[in-house]
Amino acid sequence: MGSKIFLRKYRVSAEEIGAAGGLGDSLLVYQAEEIDSGKKVVVEILRVESLKKEVRDKLEANAIAAKKLNHLNIHPLYDFGVESDHLIYVTEELKGTSLEEWVKTHGPLPLGP
Repeated sequence: MGSKIFLRKYRVSAEEIGAAGGLGDSLLVYQAEEIDSGKKVVVEILRVESLKKEVRDKLEANAIAAKKLNHLNIHPLYDFGVESDHLIYVTEELKGTSLEEWVKTHGPLPLGP
């Protein structure tokens, strides 16, 4: 059983990469593990070859700013980097029901007043 290491500290199993279709898609999301602590994280990988330089620069600047945020109601960005023409985002693994799942079960959310 192999694995792929991102940003030299986040391990994603080879099986999960194979199931998601490899690194050819524009955005891939994997469950991963921080090697040193064993903490479960999510690694999001975005191909940048098709992005304009201005868009890529803005994404990088936004990620740098997001890493500095620390608030209960904000999904934390643990780490960010560029690796082999991919932007790598590492976030907290959230538990619970996604909005998409909730809407499928309960129907669309009502519009405000």
